[in-house]
Amino acid sequence: MHFKLTTSVLVASLVAVSPAAALASTDGPPNRIDAASHARTMHSLAVLHEQLDARAEAIAAPAKTAPATTTRIVTVSEGFSWVDGAIGAGVTAAVLLAAAGAQAARRLPSTTAH
Repeated sequence: MHFKLTTSVLVASLVAVSPAAALASTDGPPNRIDAASHARTMHSLAVLHEQLDARAEAIAAPAKTAPATTTRIVTVSEGFSWVDGAIGAGVTAAVLLAAAGAQAARRLPSTTAH
């Protein structure tokens, strides 16, 4: 895939910088290339070749990764903690008793016959 892409880019650039304009002039023989045009074309090809080499090196270079981190596994004591269970049960009982007391203290409207 990379080779096909590089080849396609190279062919497209050769067509773009080709000395077709110099060959189209009627001043000289059709198979003779103007020296200045040839020099420009060769320079353009050299620059393109350097760019392609730089891109190929960047693609081939391995990606920089972050160093591996060390993970430490801490085991929690096994079994049920009765102290934590007692605290949880006490808080739950306190909340339920408070709700029951609030409900009992709330006065309901009484209906008495006159």
